[in-house]
Amino acid sequence: MLSIKELFDKDEIEQGSLRTGSWCWTVGDPFRFHGTICYEADLRSPENASLRLQYEVDGLPMDYRVFFAYTEQGFGGGRWWFRCPLNNIHVTKIYLPPGARRFASRQAYGLTYRSQA
Repeated sequence: MLSIKELFDKDEIEQGSLRTGSWCWTVGDPFRFHGTICYEADLRSPENASLRLQYEVDGLPMDYRVFFAYTEQGFGGGRWWFRCPLNNIHVTKIYLPPGARRFASRQAYGLTYRSQA
């Protein structure tokens, strides 16, 4: 799961800038490597803002952009959103569930909350 709030809070993305980096994670044993996602976050222009993601799923290289949307707020300032690559809705989080190859919204994948199960 990628959360736009967490990406801003951790200074991995910043309005008006271009940032690059990678995220790595392990499963179970902290010394057992599991995966890496390389990213390029370009928020220099609200009209063309995007998050480029590069990683592998089942040996298949993935390289695509998830676009951002910026909406003005009535009280001043604005808010950033992900634009879901599958159904183009504005969301604050995108997911890569088991069996999927691309990050997309909870709605696109039909994911439910635990309390709904």
